[in-house]
Amino acid sequence: MISIFIISFISSSWTKNGGDWLNLTTIQNAYQHHHAELASTQVETAICEPGDLDLIINKASDDPHNQYKLIFVSDHGAKAIRTLNDLPSNVEIIWSGHQLVAGWELLPVNKWYLPEHSLPISDSHHLRNMVPLPGVITPGYKLSGHATDRERTTSPYTKEVIWMLSGDARKDVADDSALIDSWLLLKPDYAEKVVQIMTENSVFNDAQKVSIVNSPRTGQWEILKDSSIFSAMRLGKTGYHSKPLNLDSNIDPITQSAQLAVSTHLPNATIDISHYWREEPSQKDDPVIHHSNYNAKIDDFLQNPKALLLIPGDSVTEVSKIISTQHCIDHRHKVFVVLTDTMTPSIASWIESLYSQGYFGAIEVRSDREPSLLPVRDASAEPKNILLEVKQSLDSAATLSNRP
Repeated sequence: MISIFIISFISSSWTKNGGDWLNLTTIQNAYQHHHAELASTQVETAICEPGDLDLIINKASDDPHNQYKLIFVSDHGAKAIRTLNDLPSNVEIIWSGHQLVAGWELLPVNKWYLPEHSLPISDSHHLRNMVPLPGVITPGYKLSGHATDRERTTSPYTKEVIWMLSGDARKDVADDSALIDSWLLLKPDYAEKVVQIMTENSVFNDAQKVSIVNSPRTGQWEILKDSSIFSAMRLGKTGYHSKPLNLDSNIDPITQSAQLAVSTHLPNATIDISHYWREEPSQKDDPVIHHSNYNAKIDDFLQNPKALLLIPGDSVTEVSKIISTQHCIDHRHKVFVVLTDTMTPSIASWIESLYSQGYFGAIEVRSDREPSLLPVRDASAEPKNILLEVKQSLDSAATLSNRP
C-alpha cells in the first residue's frame, strides 16, 4: 500500500489563530480528506518547521515508492521553498497565500492555491497549476467565546455603525520592503466622503453611535521626508500601534480623519475609537500582548439587529469573512463594503462581482467616481465554503487523471 505524507511547514513564532496557520491547516485538511477516501493509500500528516525540510527531502529520496506533499504558505513558505534544489519526483510542492510573492515565477511549486483576484492575468503556463479560490481562506465571522445573548438583554439595542478602517495595503506581487512602490497608502480624506454618504442616506438615520475600529495596518506606514530628488521614495514604520490611544499624541491620521468627519457631520452620535496596539512583555521570553476591541465589535454586529457594518474593500480577508458567514448574508442589507483607491484593479473587479451576486451593499468613495451608496442587490447568495472548494478541485483533478 502506498503511503502519502502530507506535511505542512510553519514557524513556531506564528500564532495558531492567525491567518497563515488557518490557511496552512485548511489546505492540509482538504488534502487529508481527499486522499483518505482512496482505499489504496495510507495517509499520514504532520506539521513541521522549515528547519526539518532537508531531513524530509532526504527521507523522500530514500523512499521513492511513497508520495510526499509539502505545503507552504505566504512569504515565510516562499523563503523556505527557495532553498530547495533537485527535488525527487515523489515530492510535490504546494503553496497557498493571499497573493503572489515577489519572484514567485522562479519557485519550484507544483500547485498554487490563490484567491481568484490574485491570479496572474496572462501567465498561461503557471495558470495550469493554479487553483482559484472564491476568497481568502477564513472561518468567517463568529461570536467570540465570551459573548452570550444574556449579556445583551439587560439593555436596549442602539443603532450603531461599526466602521472598520483600512490602510497600508501591500501591492500585488510586491515584496515587504519599505519602498513606496510596494505599498498603497489610504489617504485621510476618504473618511470625509464616507461620512458624506452616511449623512445623505436614510439607512444611517438616527445612528446613536459610531465605532471606529482601526487595525495593525491602519497608519502603519508614513512617507519619509528626503531632500534628495534622486533617491527612491521610502516609507517609515509609525509608532501608533506601540502604545495605547491618546487623542492628543497617539492617534494615526486615518483614524483621526474618521473621528473628525463623524464629529463634524454627525454631532449627535457618540464616537468610540477602538485602537489596536501591541504591549511589549515584561519578561524577555513572554509573548507580545495584542490589545484590540475587534472581536467585541464583531460580537456587537452579530448580536445587535440595529447595527450596521462598514468594512474596507482592500481588506480581502474581511470581505472573505462576509461571504463565508451565513449571518452576514442573512443581514446583507446592513453590510457595506467601502470601495477605496487602495483596491487594486483585480481586487476591485472581485468586489464588484461579489456585489453583483448580492453579498453586500457598497459605499463608493474612489476618487474617479461620484461618492454614492449602492444598496444590496436582490439576489440569492450562498455562503462560500473555501475548504470544500479546495477538496472539490482535488477530486476533480483525480477524476480527470483516471479517465482513459
